[in-house]
Amino acid sequence: MSIAFDRMEFVKALKGSSVSDEQAVDIAEALKKAQDPNVEELVTKDQLDARLSEMENRLTMRMLAVAGLIIAALKLLQIVP
Repeated sequence: MSIAFDRMEFVKALKGSSVSDEQAVDIAEALKKAQDPNVEELVTKDQLDARLSEMENRLTMRMLAVAGLIIAALKLLQIVP
């Protein structure tokens, strides 16, 4: 989500509060950078859903493999007929 940010108005307000010109510009730039998301790192809901589904499938397969190993071990030890 992006918030409308008038950098020049913010700088003017800072200057009016006895902040130096250089500090006002630096503060405004830092605030703008903090508000701007790194677009490359954002994902859509569909991408997130797909990744979660993939991870769920992998986890299910691993759980089945472990269950199979446990059953095989129990049969080997003749605990389960």
